[in-house]
Amino acid sequence: YNKMSGLGGRYRAPSVEDDDLDIDVENELFAGMDSREALHTYLSPRPSEESLGREQRAQSSPARVAATRVQVQQSAVPPLTPSPPRLSDVSTSSSPRQSSGTTTLLADMIANAPRPNLPDADLAKQAALKASSVIRNNPKLRGDALMEALRRAETDAVIEFNALKEERRVHKATAHHSVTGGLLHSGMLEKKSGGRRNSMEMTVGTWRTRWFVLKSSCLAYYLNDEDDQPRDVLLFDQSFRVIREKQGSHSFEVQTTSRSLHLRASTVEECDVWCAKINAMMRTSVFCEDHVHSSFAPMRDVAMCSALVNGDNYYRAVLTALNMAASEIFIAGWWINLDVKLTRGEGESEVTLRDALTAAACERDVKVYVMLYKEQAVAMPNNSFHTEEQLRAIGSENIFVLRHPHILDVSATLWSHHEKLVVVDRRVAFVGGIDIAPGRWDDSSHKCVYDDERERERKLPGVDYWNPRAGDFKPNLCGAKAWTTDSFDVTKHPKMGWHDLSVVMSGVEVVSDVSRHFIQRWLHHRADMMKTDKTIPPLIPYTEGVVNASGGPHLSCQGIIRKAEEGSGKGLAFSNCSKCVAQVLRSSGRWSLGVKCERSVYNCMLRLIENSEKLIYIENQYFVAGFGTTGDDFDEENVRNAGEGDVRGDDRMSPGKSSDDGLVLNGIGLALFARISRAVLSGETFKVIVVMPHLAWEHNPVQSTILHCQNEAIRELLERLGDLFPEVADWGSYISFYNLRAWGHLPDKGYVMEEIYLHDKLMIVDDRTVLLGSANVNDRSLLGTRDSEVAVLLHDADTVRTRMDGEEWEAGRFAHTLRCRLWREHLGLTEEGGGSGKGLKPDVVEDPVGLGFETWRFVATANRKIYESCFPSMYRSSYTTVSSVPGMSAGRSGWDASPASEDGGEGGGELRSVQGHLVAGATGFLAGQSLLPKVGQKAALMPLRMFV
Repeated sequence: YNKMSGLGGRYRAPSVEDDDLDIDVENELFAGMDSREALHTYLSPRPSEESLGREQRAQSSPARVAATRVQVQQSAVPPLTPSPPRLSDVSTSSSPRQSSGTTTLLADMIANAPRPNLPDADLAKQAALKASSVIRNNPKLRGDALMEALRRAETDAVIEFNALKEERRVHKATAHHSVTGGLLHSGMLEKKSGGRRNSMEMTVGTWRTRWFVLKSSCLAYYLNDEDDQPRDVLLFDQSFRVIREKQGSHSFEVQTTSRSLHLRASTVEECDVWCAKINAMMRTSVFCEDHVHSSFAPMRDVAMCSALVNGDNYYRAVLTALNMAASEIFIAGWWINLDVKLTRGEGESEVTLRDALTAAACERDVKVYVMLYKEQAVAMPNNSFHTEEQLRAIGSENIFVLRHPHILDVSATLWSHHEKLVVVDRRVAFVGGIDIAPGRWDDSSHKCVYDDERERERKLPGVDYWNPRAGDFKPNLCGAKAWTTDSFDVTKHPKMGWHDLSVVMSGVEVVSDVSRHFIQRWLHHRADMMKTDKTIPPLIPYTEGVVNASGGPHLSCQGIIRKAEEGSGKGLAFSNCSKCVAQVLRSSGRWSLGVKCERSVYNCMLRLIENSEKLIYIENQYFVAGFGTTGDDFDEENVRNAGEGDVRGDDRMSPGKSSDDGLVLNGIGLALFARISRAVLSGETFKVIVVMPHLAWEHNPVQSTILHCQNEAIRELLERLGDLFPEVADWGSYISFYNLRAWGHLPDKGYVMEEIYLHDKLMIVDDRTVLLGSANVNDRSLLGTRDSEVAVLLHDADTVRTRMDGEEWEAGRFAHTLRCRLWREHLGLTEEGGGSGKGLKPDVVEDPVGLGFETWRFVATANRKIYESCFPSMYRSSYTTVSSVPGMSAGRSGWDASPASEDGGEGGGELRSVQGHLVAGATGFLAGQSLLPKVGQKAALMPLRMFV
């Protein structure tokens, strides 16, 4: 016992008196000894008064001490070895007898002694405490009796610890299964390795025994029944199948779109049970059923939603949620940069995404899962490798990163993971169009010039002062340098504003659906990466209805908005928490998710257009609306193999310029054409209002190609309508297009203008329904086989009374207040956007097809006239070719897109008449010019379908 104690230092005699022992003798006995000697002496049998003899009893205390030491040195201390398990009959009660100061001191020494023979730290501590209690409660024990008591105390500690450990193991496994879909049926099965349908599959099938567990929405397998970390998870979906190889066989196969798993039971009867149980569970799983819009997820009845307009509100709300995370964080994005500041208010401490994730993973033991889009470096500035390195450099075992697609996956070369998601503790989810990346932060003022340099450096440091016309983000400009170095001369070029939108949602079912999509992507990407990195853990869905309460009561839509407002000292620009019926939609395919093509975003968009009554309001980064098929049976590969003619409608609706070569396949343009035609024929009031950016096309072949297809799609739609209904003189009363623009003054240059890049992906129908997410109006986002996207459809459960076309209208609270909020910003009716709007009342936007539309259109037209007057290079319909644009020629690749007006119209007076940011679109701009890539440009080497 003495040897294993490992104690050092010198013994210090107690200063307390003890009636049971001769304290003077004991003090002198231990004086000068180190702790080992003192403990050894204490545990040894004491010589009795009789054995010392009469002469020794008459000696002085020093003589007695010396004699005692001699006898102690002659005694031997038996080693402390484990004895057979038995309960101790020595008192270990919580009310110990009064003991001497020396006994107390030695008990403390034993309690703190290391135990090399017990490698488990918790067990060693438990054994030490038991040994200490033996000494405290039995101060009269000495010698062999004490050693035996200590042995039994340690044995009892081992028995109790092992029992507790087993109880905890069982409890942990039980808790895991109860949270992650239950343990509906389980048992050992042999499985054949491999069977994954992806580009990285190189496994030769071998049979291994694993513990399989059937859960409410998936089939998972573990190393054994004690394991609480699944080796892989097969989620139920509409492609999930159980196939019996032959009747009477004890083998069967589980098939999904991404994997074919061969299993073997020990008996035919066991195989019968497994097949029956799995099939029965599939029949009850909501994810194996058909749903509206052909989505993987059903409509969910209860969801609280709040729109987050622009990056300032979104970043603050995301940071608030991350700070409340207690168990898990999911993040996925097209572009993620850890150095982006999430707070930029005056007097606030600056917190970056890296700071927030580091605090969660390292301080609160939160698991962080990040999925990065692995971009084509020659074409995109994302530098996801740098972000991956930064995440790994945090050094936490709680952070896991996946980049996808794999370099060998040639089917994904042209496409991207475009979705933007944040999920916290599976209780709140952020879905929308905003990436946590450079250039995305902006507020409702959308300033293109900052007069206060300190304000600019605080709000828009380095690359966040963004303008692709002046100098785009460079992939190699990452890290600290990116945020202290301007991408271009800010004294000569304005900032390009950034308008964007996301939504935060809470509600067990809808957030579970968003989480399930993230988990499905994670499992798919993990399968690709397992050949090179086996440390990536799988994820598994929760049991339906299970709520993770660890994040606290404020981890909800309402709580996040309230906390974000408290942290900033002011209200968010928009916080309309409303109750909605919600459905999660997506664009997914084999390369992106390992599933059959799902285009539920596209299907939903078509249905909303078809069923609209009065209004379709669209804000979108792109508007490449084609005249292809609108059927659910559309198959891109079949279309391309058979020719474009197979997807055309009747002669009156045949594709025009934009789709003669099969370039644009979606049918959004056709659906709009049909709905507007119906309105014209019936004489009803109906508006389609589209707000989109005027793309920075001048020296960017990709953007110019998109602009070419976009312009052709718009002109095709208007030409078709004009040909069919020549009596309609003003098609702007049915469908109209708009851009956003800002102006400012640079001291070294004068008055300048620049567009506000609209990046959100929004459709509001009849002020009752909202479709919001990451999907653009183009083939890349809508066809399902190309970019991966996520969106949410929100039907209001709460209604408000308003007006539509001058009559009373029952609108949805969320949809109506969101549209009004956006219109007030665009018209300059918000506090940040210019206050009262030069005489306009905020409630002028209430009726979107009546007075509100008249005001909207009037302001947009007036603003365009002012910009055209002050800036000759302002794009307009009269500029039909590149050479007709002032300062631009067909042979030049560079152009200052924001040429300054010397006085901005009599010292800027005319520009000060601009109302808000709204500008009428110029649908005839460059109508006579092809903007497709030219020979010699990199973009010309890529297929055109990559750009649309």
